[in-house]
Amino acid sequence: MFDELPDSASRADLDDAAVVSAIKGWTRAVATAAAHRLAFIAELTSRRYDEDWDVSEEACDAWDSAASEVCAASGISQGRTSKDMEVGGQAVVRCGELRLGVARLLAPLCPATW
Repeated sequence: MFDELPDSASRADLDDAAVVSAIKGWTRAVATAAAHRLAFIAELTSRRYDEDWDVSEEACDAWDSAASEVCAASGISQGRTSKDMEVGGQAVVRCGELRLGVARLLAPLCPATW
């Protein structure tokens, strides 16, 4: 994905059109990487819930467990991690790839603003 994009070390040698093209290409690459990251976060979140999550008193524990793992892997705060879990879940729900249990969990937490 990155091999086709110009390296920032060569930016001074590029003309304006090439710089704009590089901005566009790197923006797409960052968005693609972020989408993959959020999909994996949603997957980990979904794996922490069983079929009876909505009647389980341990639903918060499952969320916190996933958040702790994502937090440790990403090196970001617990609050940011929780938001990424919500956004990732909502994005995957919109793509129809997330298990129903987590979709039901995230629906009230994530307003449909996309």
